[in-house]
Amino acid sequence: MRQVVFILFAFYFFKATNVLADKIYLKSGEILEGKVKERSPLDMKSGWCEDEKSSVVWDEGSSRCIETATIERIEKEFKAPEGVQLLAKPNQWGDEKYGYQTQLITMDEKYFVGQPMKFSLVMRNVTESRKWYDQQGIANDPFVIKDSGGQKVYNKAPDFQTGGSGQPIDTGEIVTLIENIDITTEYLISQPDIYFIQFREGSYGFAADGWFPASNVVQFTALPGEPMKEDLLIQELMNEVPERWHVAGGGNRREVSPLGRTSDTGVEVFLVTHPSSSKGLYVSLWQTEYSVEVQASGQPTEKQVSEYLGHGNLGHFYILIPTEAEELWPTIREDVKQALAIR
Repeated sequence: MRQVVFILFAFYFFKATNVLADKIYLKSGEILEGKVKERSPLDMKSGWCEDEKSSVVWDEGSSRCIETATIERIEKEFKAPEGVQLLAKPNQWGDEKYGYQTQLITMDEKYFVGQPMKFSLVMRNVTESRKWYDQQGIANDPFVIKDSGGQKVYNKAPDFQTGGSGQPIDTGEIVTLIENIDITTEYLISQPDIYFIQFREGSYGFAADGWFPASNVVQFTALPGEPMKEDLLIQELMNEVPERWHVAGGGNRREVSPLGRTSDTGVEVFLVTHPSSSKGLYVSLWQTEYSVEVQASGQPTEKQVSEYLGHGNLGHFYILIPTEAEELWPTIREDVKQALAIR
């Protein structure tokens, strides 16, 4: 009896979560694996495939414009979810909004401070018609993370320039928006605690249906571990920077080369601001385990060699300050030295 119930449940789950994929047969004998889709807003703006006698065929991320008269028939088959889409749970979807639901999925059983913390994000279309979505902007600050006291976790990632285009999503279809992202590359989690993470509602692209709703809230525990050196630097600096300045991580590299100097074990962080000119200013700050020397080759100018700030509890520090940045933050050297206890 239990086996019969399981089979029925599995069949129901399969029918409920799988979506239709098209096999398009052309009169020429060619078979296209894809979907005949309505023209997207981007297609109409560009004038591409604007002939009413033609159709757009979407196949694995690329589009093709064909004459409708050449289509002999379309057969639809059930297409199973794949990858992280299989991990989506029926009762874990966020609230429906804009015709979508999103679900955030934990990818590991345990998380430790100083180690990768991976999550994935999927979305489904809950309307009765095909929609268009554009996920290109998701790389920029997609989550809200809070600790057990309700304090928002610091976003240490710089802004990314993204690219992409609109893609179709059928009724009931589940698509993967983010797969195995390590949130520690973008957010400062340097203390063991209980955390709550949620994909934030927002517009992430240029498609008409590019507004995505907030996901479910996922609780996870960061167990004790050794914090990354980058996070320790950012922790000390984040409360010392002036308004409109931001401390950004440099990617947790194990070896760095302060500009114009030899390399050593260490990390690099950036002090970033976006003045009214909209041109971002970056101050580079390097930490090394041992002191590094000016490169012997060539005769670099002063602006091509990072400035040595001194030694602190976290190592040796070097900085490169553009003239425009120093004009906006005249006390930057003194403030950085104080924040990092540099002697």
